[in-house]
Parts: sequence; C-alpha cells; structure tokens
Amino acid sequence: MFACNSVKVNPFDYYNHVETQIISIKNLSSFQNYTIISSNDLVIMSNIINNCVENLGDISALYVSKINNSKISVHTVDQLQKMLLLHDDLIDNITKFSSISLDITNNLKEIHKNNFNQEIINYIYWDIISRHKLIVVKVLETIKKLLVYVDLVKNEIN
Repeated sequence: MFACNSVKVNPFDYYNHVETQIISIKNLSSFQNYTIISSNDLVIMSNIINNCVENLGDISALYVSKINNSKISVHTVDQLQKMLLLHDDLIDNITKFSSISLDITNNLKEIHKNNFNQEIINYIYWDIISRHKLIVVKVLETIKKLLVYVDLVKNEIN
C-alpha cells in the first residue's frame, strides 16, 4: 500500500501521487482518533515523506530547465515560476511534517520523566496530531494549487 520506490510517471502528474500518499497519512487511525502514534505508523510516515521529498526534488530540476527554455512563452515561464514557488513551499511543508517523530520522542521523554496522568498524555498527543494535521492541510492545499497550474501549462511545456 505504501510504496517506497521511485515512481516513474509524468513529473507533473507526480503531484497526484503525493496527494494520495499524504491522504494515506491523514487516514491513519492514530491521526483519526488522536491516539498514540505507533512506531509502525511512524515508519510508514517516514517512508512516504522520504519518497515524496526525493521525487519532488527531481521535479525541482525540471522547473529550472523549463523556466530557462527559450522556446517557452514568457507567460508560461511566469506560470512556471509561480509553480516553482508553490513546489518549494510543498517540499518545505512536507519536511516540516517530518518533525512529528521528534515531537513524539521529546514528549515521551517528558511523559516518563514527569509521570503524567492519562489526561495530560491524551492532551499531549492531541496537540502533536493537531499541529501536524494542519501541516497536512497546507500540503494538500498547495498540491491543489499546483494541479491547477499543471492544467494551465501542460500543453505549453510538452
């Protein structure tokens, strides 16, 4: 279900794949129920994030190539530059999401050190998941914007 291999598709179509992968993270039971995130779920998230960032990094080079292609109209280059900014924002937000494991580790240390009661522990996990759900929303929003631009420029750059 969660492939870690490089995906060989039209580079701009890769945004659809990233969207599917991020939704799969959003749909993990711990995210739905605001419960302790298992180490298995953290591994799944890490694999997805690493795969997405690696492949999105390849697309960054494609943007530079297309932006500097003299055969592409000025209008299309302008749109590609806007897409590159969104693309960079997407990578940044996915990378921010990866801090979830650090947040969990730091909070586990605090939980054990201070021997918190279950109510406080539940709040700690609710807080971590809520903050990272917001990052997921930003990622999905950015992908939607990028997909609109992809539709606008796809015939101009092929």
